[in-house]
Amino acid sequence: MAYEDAFNSSMHNYYARIELKPTASSGTVIHWYGEYETTRLLRWVMPRYLRKFMQGMAEGLARYAEERRPDP
Repeated sequence: MAYEDAFNSSMHNYYARIELKPTASSGTVIHWYGEYETTRLLRWVMPRYLRKFMQGMAEGLARYAEERRPDP
């Protein structure tokens, strides 16, 4: 799946792609790729911030899925 957004005035031309791949153990591997443009100053800050933010989102999604997993 992919999306484009303009939620952050510090980022322009934001585009992201999310790939979900099932694992043999009934899990899912999430690959989240994004591209954007920003100011020269924020080029140093945004990659670290976004990596941490997106990791938190993925971990939250995983916790939610685990809590909702049906009993065998």
